[in-house]
Amino acid sequence: MKVMGLLKRIVQAIVLSLWVAITAITLTYLLVFTTTNYTINDMNSFSSKEYNKLITHLYTAKSKAAVINIEVRSNGGYVIGGKVIINALIDTKATTSITVHDYAQSMAAILLCYSDTLIVSPDTLIMYHLPRYTDREGVVTIYTDKTNKHFKAFEKLFTPCKKYLTEAQLQAYYKGEDVYVHPYQFWRFSNE
Repeated sequence: MKVMGLLKRIVQAIVLSLWVAITAITLTYLLVFTTTNYTINDMNSFSSKEYNKLITHLYTAKSKAAVINIEVRSNGGYVIGGKVIINALIDTKATTSITVHDYAQSMAAILLCYSDTLIVSPDTLIMYHLPRYTDREGVVTIYTDKTNKHFKAFEKLFTPCKKYLTEAQLQAYYKGEDVYVHPYQFWRFSNE
């Protein structure tokens, strides 16, 4: 009887070990050798499942063999939401690709500068501008003061994007104007 009980426990341990191994292999495959697609439409929606899945996937990817494709179609949104995505793009071990077919404006346009691969359609609308703050009365403040802490923090995020803009566009940007960038300005750097 003791032999049967011992044999039963051994079989249970083997089955459990096999289940753990299969689960580990499956998770490793999903995190390492898969291509996953995400779409960013609204950067003001931090609680969206898509946003949270993207951030989690970027941080848990195990190698460059994991490919994460992000399609951006957004007018922008909160700087903090964009910064969270940018930090994840910087820290990820995955290979990232961002595609824009329609438009990427404001904070969404900043994301374009942080992927391994960037695909921009010829009719894409891309617009950069300094961060803006709207108070309770609806008064909009554009951070153009280079000593302002908000300007300095955003400037650090914007730095990789400067290479895509002409000198005249950069001057307009720093004056607080909306700057529209032709997709060609991104294509020039597609082989770097």
